[in-house]
Amino acid sequence: IGAGVSLPGILAAKCGAEVILSDSSELPHCLEVCRQSCQMNNLPHLQVVGLTWGHISWDLLALPPQDIILASDVFFEPEGLSVASPRGELTALGCCLRQS
Repeated sequence: IGAGVSLPGILAAKCGAEVILSDSSELPHCLEVCRQSCQMNNLPHLQVVGLTWGHISWDLLALPPQDIILASDVFFEPEGLSVASPRGELTALGCCLRQS
C-alpha cells in the first residue's frame, strides 16, 4: 500500500500479471507518480488506487479479492523486524514463516 515509483508492479505487469497499484490516498503526488510510471512504461490501463494503511475506505472495499500482494522495500521501521527465528532468518513480525 505504497507503490512508490511502481517498479515491482510495473515489472509484474510487464510479465503478464493483472496489477493494481496503490499508495496513500493522503499523498496525491505519489498517486500521480504511479500514473506517470504506468504511462512511461506503456501500461496506461493499470489501475492506481489511493489507499491509506489502517483506514477502511470505499476504494478498498471495492477491490476484488487478490491472489498476491507484492511488497518491496517495506522494512523502513526497525521495530518491525525480527531476527529471533531459530535459523536466524530476517522475518517481518506478524507474517507466517515457511514450514520446512
